[in-house]
Amino acid sequence: MPFPKTETELNQAGYQFYQRGKCRGCGALIEWWDTPKGKLIPLNEGTLDPHWATCPKAHEFKKL
Repeated sequence: MPFPKTETELNQAGYQFYQRGKCRGCGALIEWWDTPKGKLIPLNEGTLDPHWATCPKAHEFKKL
């Protein structure tokens, strides 16, 4: 199943908007969403793609 691409699809899949913010690594505007499993996911504002896929400093935030 592909990742939802619109706000409507995110809501239908069980995601809920949490808040807007800035990435601590690159400073990009992001939106935080609660996932159906209760975790937060950063999405690029406007495109709603997972931010870690485009952030040049994503490696600094990867959990081990």
